[in-house]
Amino acid sequence: MIEKLKYLCLGMLALAAVGLASCEETEELNEWTDISYVYVKGQTLGNELLRTVTVIETEGISDSSLSTYKFQVCLNKAAKADVKVALNLAVTGNTLDLLDSSAVLDAGEVTIPAGELVSEEVTLTVDPAFLGTRDEQGTYEPTVFTVKIGTVLTADPLVRASTKTDKVVVTFDKVVKPYLNIANGAPSKAAMANRTGWTGKLGEGVEGSIEKLFDGNSSDIACETAPFEFTVDMGKEMEVLGVQTKHWGNYYSPQQIEVFTSVNNTTWKSQGKYDPSSSSTQSWHFIKPVTTRYLRYVVTKLSRNTRTDITEFNVYIAAE
Repeated sequence: MIEKLKYLCLGMLALAAVGLASCEETEELNEWTDISYVYVKGQTLGNELLRTVTVIETEGISDSSLSTYKFQVCLNKAAKADVKVALNLAVTGNTLDLLDSSAVLDAGEVTIPAGELVSEEVTLTVDPAFLGTRDEQGTYEPTVFTVKIGTVLTADPLVRASTKTDKVVVTFDKVVKPYLNIANGAPSKAAMANRTGWTGKLGEGVEGSIEKLFDGNSSDIACETAPFEFTVDMGKEMEVLGVQTKHWGNYYSPQQIEVFTSVNNTTWKSQGKYDPSSSSTQSWHFIKPVTTRYLRYVVTKLSRNTRTDITEFNVYIAAE
């Protein structure tokens, strides 16, 4: 009887040992203390960068400087073996006119050495020039450049790729603005050009004759519907600093104009739409002086009195 009890106890101890061994073998890993997670650490909070690119009609991008974004691939816990991480670059959104050289990632793979926590620094460089190819005003979808962790290779079985902080995102918003080369006030160090021999042409519906703009008295041209226009031929090319117009009074001066310039009366460039202050004399200047022979003056918004007139048209040039 005693002998049977001895064997029974031994059997139970053996089963207990097997049970303990089985528990040890099936014990689950603790994701916070046992796993080494691969993640991305960028130069900004949240690994995101937003840049707004302004495109000026007919002029292109106002600031075409390159954008760079620096980041590193990291581990929250050092691994026992080297960790090689592939980096994948993708572009979504407004990809019209995108070039292969528009976005450059200076490393397609990085290595975190065994026992260390960070890789070498990686730089994403984006040239926004492709956004300036189209300058039509409208709404443009953002262009999004994403660098994401790809394949992770290591001999350490406890290394995993993070699914939460696994990428950097650089976004470009495109805004198109009209070109404006006109500002309020007469230019400095300027004189009035000699108007002898100037000619021109009135647009449809404009009362009077073009000569009245150069006769030195209060005779005028006028119109009560907008837009209306006239073209001045100065007889030769000259560098124009600005323009002065005279009107019967404040209530007869235009509220908005658009000015076009041309050297051949065929190819025209808009210098922009400008809202002059109501005055019997309106003076404005080109922000960048313009070399031209022809000036086309378009009234796009009538005076507060509706009837809009111009009695004199003068051009500012550099004083000698």
